[in-house]
Amino acid sequence: MQFVQDVSASMTGEKMEASKNGLKKICQKLAQGDEVGLIQFCSSVDTVSYIDNLEVSKIGIGIRINENTNLIQLQLTGLTALYDAIVAGLVSLEERAEDSDKKEYQNILFVATDGEENASTTTIAEVTELIKDLPNNLEIPNLRIMLAIAGSMELNNDLVKVCQSAECENYCEVIHVADSSEGIKLAFERVEENVQLLKSSQHLLADKVVKFDMHFGRTEVSAEVFVRESGVRKSVKTTWHGRCD
Repeated sequence: MQFVQDVSASMTGEKMEASKNGLKKICQKLAQGDEVGLIQFCSSVDTVSYIDNLEVSKIGIGIRINENTNLIQLQLTGLTALYDAIVAGLVSLEERAEDSDKKEYQNILFVATDGEENASTTTIAEVTELIKDLPNNLEIPNLRIMLAIAGSMELNNDLVKVCQSAECENYCEVIHVADSSEGIKLAFERVEENVQLLKSSQHLLADKVVKFDMHFGRTEVSAEVFVRESGVRKSVKTTWHGRCD
């Protein structure tokens, strides 16, 4: 799992504390064999902890040493190089995938921001091309992108449109929350739920599994249908009417 955290000047006080606590809680739910990395971004992009096994990464060590402390000292400064940070996160996942033989791993990119892109050398056109054709651009198996935006969606409207496009809907999710510490806390809770759901699935992102739980009545058959698609579990209910002889 690659965390990409906004540390620009607007992420002050309680919002940054909520981000640190959210990172920590997600890591505490991961298993020993899981891997995590942390990138922070403001005017520039900085890798705080490269993707590695939770037991040996800076993040994991920080949790084990003292569970009452925050993970890492994220430094607040500058503008918002959001596009550069997204590219850095994706490249980091690809490099780790190339070095690993664990092709069954779910690769998750979680990007958290409360501000508008205003500092990247990467353009929105380049980000659009990269994300919309990820299978041909980067070799990252079982990829899931989660973009959490605290505040106005209009500030990053072009990026939101890309993530919500038909080409990306199977592996991108936009999480919109209030621009506050409570909003950021909610975003991390949503990501934590999604991570647990992905971890519980034994199927690759391309798989579609339909499970029927049949209930028989005198004149009808109802079924609860669960479809796992792109690592997300969805449910629908359908009823067939017929005669019972």
